[in-house]
Amino acid sequence: MCFIICFGYKFKINVLNIPQRITLRVTVHTCSLLIIILNTMSNYQITIGYIPNYLAFNHRLNSKIQPSIINSLFQTLGVLNSRKRKLQLRHLKNKKTALDYIFSALIVKTKLNIKQRVYRTFCRTQFTEEAIGYRQFIDIINILIKNNYLTRTFGKKCTNPFDKTRWMYLKASHLTITNKFVFLCNSLGINQNNYKNFFTKERLKYYVEARYPSKKIKSFKLRGRKVSLSILKQYPQFKKLNSEMEKINNFLFNQKLNGGNFNGLVRKFNNYGENYHFHFGGRLTGIGEDNYQLLKKEDRNKMKINGEKVVEIDIQASHLTILYGLLKEELPKGDVYHIPDFSRDIIKLWITISLSNCKLCSRWPSKAKKKLEEKGHDLKRLPASKVLKKVILKFPILDKPKSSFGWGYLQFVESNIILSVMKKIILKYNLPVYPVHDSLIIQKKNLSLTKKIIYDVFKSNLNIVPVLNESQN
Repeated sequence: MCFIICFGYKFKINVLNIPQRITLRVTVHTCSLLIIILNTMSNYQITIGYIPNYLAFNHRLNSKIQPSIINSLFQTLGVLNSRKRKLQLRHLKNKKTALDYIFSALIVKTKLNIKQRVYRTFCRTQFTEEAIGYRQFIDIINILIKNNYLTRTFGKKCTNPFDKTRWMYLKASHLTITNKFVFLCNSLGINQNNYKNFFTKERLKYYVEARYPSKKIKSFKLRGRKVSLSILKQYPQFKKLNSEMEKINNFLFNQKLNGGNFNGLVRKFNNYGENYHFHFGGRLTGIGEDNYQLLKKEDRNKMKINGEKVVEIDIQASHLTILYGLLKEELPKGDVYHIPDFSRDIIKLWITISLSNCKLCSRWPSKAKKKLEEKGHDLKRLPASKVLKKVILKFPILDKPKSSFGWGYLQFVESNIILSVMKKIILKYNLPVYPVHDSLIIQKKNLSLTKKIIYDVFKSNLNIVPVLNESQN
C-alpha cells in the first residue's frame, strides 16, 4: 500500500502483484484526473472505492428557488400520498424543511456521483438538537428508498451487555443515490457542474453546548448525553458565551479557507450538574466530521487562508503550563518534554495520562501501551513506575497534594486563553485565526503579532511564559 498526492488530492492505493499486470485499488474522494493518467499505461488496472462522506445537515436550497423545487419534489415523490388525513400546517412546514435539508445534503455530499456513498447513524438520540427531527428524517429517507432514488446499506448494532434497555451502535448506515435520483436532479436543472449555485451553507443559532458527566461501567466509558438547550438558556452566562462565539463564527464564515472545511465552531462544556458555572471543558470544536480540525497536521499546514500560506502555533504542554501558572510556580525552561535517556513520546504521554486522570500514572493503560509499542518502544524496560520517578524529579509540582485543578478545569482555562487570543486577533486587528484545541492556525505574515498576543494573554492571566512551537509547510 502507498500514498500519493496528485492535483491536490490524496490517494490511498493498494497494489496487488498479478503476473504481467498490476491492479490498483484506489480509495479516493475524486480521482478522474488520476485515471486519465493511469489509463494511458497498459500495466495498470484500476478499481475505485470512494471514501464515504458524513451526511451533515448544514446546507439548504437558496431561498429564491426553494419553494418551487420543494413543491415539485413533494409532488414527484408523493410525500403525502400515504396519508389518510390532511397534515396540519406546522407539520407540513416541518416535512418540507426536512426534505430541503436531506435533498441538499445528498447532493452536496455526493456531488451527484452514484459511486460516492454517505453515512449517517439512524440512532434516535443522535437527532437531539439537530436541524430536523428523527421521525421526519426516517419518513423522507424511506420515501426515497421506496421510490428507488436511494439505497441503504444497514449498519450494525447490538444490545448493551450492561444495560439491556439500550443499544450499542457499532457501525453507521450507508446511503447511495441512484441514477434515478441524478435524473430527478437534472430535470430540476441541477447537475454536477452547477450544483454549488443552488445551495447555501446553513449556520447554527447556538454555538454553545454542554454534556452530563460520562459514566463508567467496568472498563467501558459511556459518553454523557447532551444538555437540552431549554435548560442552558436559563443561565445568564449562556447568552454571553453564545454572543462571543457568534461574533467569531460570523467573521470566520466570511473568510476563505482553502484545503480544509470550516463549518463553524461550537464551544463544548462538560460535567453538567447542580450550581453549574460553565467551568469544565469549553474547547472550541469544529462542526461536522469533515471540519479542518480533523485533518492531520501536515495536511492543515498545506491550507491557505484568503490565499495566504499558514503556520500553526502550538502551546507546548498546555495543561502542564497552565497548572504551573495556577499554582504560581515557575515552569522549567527549554523543551518541557525533554528528560535525558527517555523518549519524548513517552514523557509526553505519561504527563497527558496523569493530568487527564488527576493521579500519577503508575501503570500504562492498554491503549497507551499499544500506541507506544507501535512506535517501537520496549515497555518492559520502561514501566510507567520508572517514568514516574524521573518525571517527578523534573516536575515536583506533580507530586504535591492534589488540588481542585482536574482535567476539566485545566481545559476550561486553556479554552479561555485561546478564546481571548482569538478575540484580540479578530475583533481588534480584523485578522483570521482558526483554533485546533491548544493551537492556532494563522496567516504566515501574522506570526510575530500572534505570538506576542499569546505571550501577553498568558502573562496577564497566569503570569507565566509558555513555550510555543511552530509548524508550517
